[in-house]
Amino acid sequence: MSTPPNDPPSSLDATASAAPPRIVARRGDGSQYQGDLLRDIVTYRNLRALSLGGGPLTDEQSSMLQSLEARVRQPHSDDEQSALRSFYRFQCDFNATLRKGDDADSSAISVADISAGGVKIVGTNPQELGDAVVICFDRGGDERVEFAARVAWSRDIEYGIMFAGAPNVPG
Repeated sequence: MSTPPNDPPSSLDATASAAPPRIVARRGDGSQYQGDLLRDIVTYRNLRALSLGGGPLTDEQSSMLQSLEARVRQPHSDDEQSALRSFYRFQCDFNATLRKGDDADSSAISVADISAGGVKIVGTNPQELGDAVVICFDRGGDERVEFAARVAWSRDIEYGIMFAGAPNVPG
């Protein structure tokens, strides 16, 4: 399995007051993802949605989409486990919130891994296969990112959430 190129280091602390906290995430080989993984996923999913929707991409957008693809999309492999996934999974440990569909109530969850396609979460509120959910990442200050998603698999308090479409960044 090849490793995507590196970018500037990332962290989940708020040492830079102007910048939102970043997710510390590790590849399967233990190396740290370099850059702002959540921001890269948001940008990738927005550009991909624009491209798939038939919208024209500028040369800069097209170049950025290709660059992000190289960092988040897993190449096809004969390895059975890798063949099941389109995107690299990055191991992490940070909190987010989850709510079912349009419910106002949300619950705290712990994100165990993240990819451009979804997340593996651990929470005390069991989810049912196929449930429509919204996962919200707090980026600090007023900045949040929300993904409409579906529960793809569930085992006890661990479940896989598959993102559906482009993320929402409430203003």
